Amino acid sequence: MAVINVIRDAAAACAGALIILPQAVACGLIAVSPLGPDWAVLGITVSIGTAILFGLVTGAFASNPFLVSGPGTVTSLVFATGIAAALARGLDASTAIVIAFSAVFVGGLFQLVAGVLRLEHIASYMPLLLSSPGLSTPLPSLLSSGPCR
Repeated sequence: MAVINVIRDAAAACAGALIILPQAVACGLIAVSPLGPDWAVLGITVSIGTAILFGLVTGAFASNPFLVSGPGTVTSLVFATGIAAALARGLDASTAIVIAFSAVFVGGLFQLVAGVLRLEHIASYMPLLLSSPGLSTPLPSLLSSGPCR
């Protein structure tokens, strides 16, 4: 029985990898787009590495047998917005990447703390602009653009 389960798990992992690969490439390109085409290889490599790491972590915990996920478009857009805002303020590319990563990391910490404290009921009190990924995508850009002139 155990050999059959390993074969099925390996087949499911291959199918999941094939499904997530185009999304990982696209999100990697989106994330580093403000830095120009010279950074495309780094963006794609990191995004695929993130998808692999996510698959290993979720596979280890086996939280949901139907879970297929990877780099998110909203996260990539927030990362690209952070890089663009840092570059617009005259910072170099490596500092811009650190700032953008820090912003995404802090957002992930907020989500982790909210999950540990079981605060999912608070999401019902949030405005639609903040709770809907499609509508909240321009929000970091608006917040980082500074005062209106």
